[in-house]
Amino acid sequence: MSESAATAIVTTTSREVRLHKIFCWVAVLHAAVLLSTTSFAMGSDALFARAWVGMTTLWFFWPIILAVHVGGSLRRNYISLGVAAALLALPMIGYQRFLASWVLGGRDMVSFTPVALGPYIVGYARGWRDAKQRAGMEPILLEGYGMGGSFTPGAPPFTREAFEKYRLQIESVALCGVTPYIQGHAKAYNTVSVNEIRRRYGSGVITGAQREEAERQEEYASAKTRGSTDAQSDAQSGRLAVLISRGAIDGEDEYRTMFRDRYQTELRRVAKTTNGISETDWRYIHGYNEVAAAELARRFGKEGELAVSWVTRGLSFEDYLRRLEFFRGHGA
Repeated sequence: MSESAATAIVTTTSREVRLHKIFCWVAVLHAAVLLSTTSFAMGSDALFARAWVGMTTLWFFWPIILAVHVGGSLRRNYISLGVAAALLALPMIGYQRFLASWVLGGRDMVSFTPVALGPYIVGYARGWRDAKQRAGMEPILLEGYGMGGSFTPGAPPFTREAFEKYRLQIESVALCGVTPYIQGHAKAYNTVSVNEIRRRYGSGVITGAQREEAERQEEYASAKTRGSTDAQSDAQSGRLAVLISRGAIDGEDEYRTMFRDRYQTELRRVAKTTNGISETDWRYIHGYNEVAAAELARRFGKEGELAVSWVTRGLSFEDYLRRLEFFRGHGA
């Protein structure tokens, strides 16, 4: 080999090594940025949360890039990825358990961990098989869970008229204790059932239900916005209130006096129980109280926000005082 050729090889190798070192530093820096922005992503709006999940997902390309790069070494790979892994310990909790499932998994909210994804995949495969075996039978079943089995993953929320007209039926598979296996089974089972509805009655049944659901969600969002707007107006005019709609609260009169004297805010009951509250009204109340809690937090600190949270959840006044005492001693 000529001297010039050997020099060229050494130069090329040196350049690749330097590039690999840069990649190692960038991988660590990438992890550090994710760590520093984790808390913002957990409490941010949807756009930032989606961007954060995207950036976190892209980090997983670094081990591949470092492993196949011609200028790499095992020692540099181990050190840089080890440091990055330590920095990613906290972000991965938020990524796997919360944000990734919300952004990438839709409404299923399955934790992106092997412990959860394994049963989910098994449940999905068995749900698909079970629904296929039942295809063509009457009635068409949808698996649901939650209170009354009302949530049917993979299927739009059909109206009562649609259930009667197309001979549909919900089979409740769980209440609140929903496992990843149940989620996967229901999602696949309902996907096959929706395809069966589409095959028998046409796509218009599905698109109609989806359109009605979109209209309902728009109505709910509008109600929440109205509640927020009214609360802001009341805060500016000195008429701010906290709205309660659940059953009788133990110590409600004491709560009312406390809100009036300490926070200059009215405790206003808008319904005797939650049973008579429509979803639209509930969204209005939720939007109003969100602003009320933020306003009391701005004026009086965290205690004002906690007071709104605890009374709207129906906590007795005696328990409120105990929690407040604990908060002042440990949480302030």
